[in-house]
Amino acid sequence: LVVHPRKEDENARLGMSSIFGGAKATQEADLIVILQTDGEMKYLDVRKNRFDGELGIVPLGFSKHTNAFYEDPDQLTFLKTRLAQKSNYGFRQSTPGK
Repeated sequence: LVVHPRKEDENARLGMSSIFGGAKATQEADLIVILQTDGEMKYLDVRKNRFDGELGIVPLGFSKHTNAFYEDPDQLTFLKTRLAQKSNYGFRQSTPGK
């Protein structure tokens, strides 16, 4: 099921409350993944995962050759640092071991 977000501030990071018709759609879903952008980079934001509980972000690259997105693990640390610096993005870097 694809659900479009409500209109939000363009610079704000989308969250579970951003999902249009949110209560029922987010309550019943097993997996919620939001395609986000911070203005320069695109990434997947896993917000709910009933399968194994793992949440987080997955940086995306785009191949013009294949015309497809791909996981770009080399950008993960860079993306986390960028998001942590943007206070309105609501993302904090986790402390190792916690």
